Amino acid sequence: MCQRLKFTRPKILLLGGEGVGKTAFAVRYVTKRFIGEYDASKETLYSHRSIIDKEDITIDIMDISSDEEVVLENHVRWADGVIILYSITDRGSFTKLDFYHAVVQYYRRHHDDNEHAYSDNIPMLIVANKMDLCYTGKTISTEESDQLCRRLNCRKFEISVADSPDGVSEVVDYLLRNIKRDMQKVASSRRLPFPNVKRVFKRKVYRSKSDTLQ
Repeated sequence: MCQRLKFTRPKILLLGGEGVGKTAFAVRYVTKRFIGEYDASKETLYSHRSIIDKEDITIDIMDISSDEEVVLENHVRWADGVIILYSITDRGSFTKLDFYHAVVQYYRRHHDDNEHAYSDNIPMLIVANKMDLCYTGKTISTEESDQLCRRLNCRKFEISVADSPDGVSEVVDYLLRNIKRDMQKVASSRRLPFPNVKRVFKRKVYRSKSDTLQ
């Protein structure tokens, strides 16, 4: 089976505008600690061992710092799942959700990568961060974000990275289970032709023996 279809080292890509909490999200998941200030110009790959449905896996989480086309293309094709974050206090980050979703869909459907087989419809989640500020700085209503997520056909989570690691873990665990299901689906579709070929071969052998007996 192709290496990309093994659920031993799933790869997650974090997308979102500046200041939405991507790095804080990744660090919170890996270390359980919250640190508010980061260097937004750094691209960082985090690795973390975890148990998902009794499977011991290593998760790679990529936090990119650039929206340049070549950077997005390379990382979207690298990923097995995508989390797009926005801040409920920043309308600009919310309006970029359409852009990130379209980029992911485009590069997954327009590829010439024959070495790795993967699903075009990559598991993708939308995360509304900074819910701890919902009473003082919220600029996007729940109804508005729900409507967008329905249109994009993405599950949405509302969390506060600053408040607790629980919401972060829930998001990642949910995505990992979707990645696993996606990999199993792709692997199954790749195996389907072989039993059919085997049956056809058996029929041909049987017919050949029948012709000989006659």
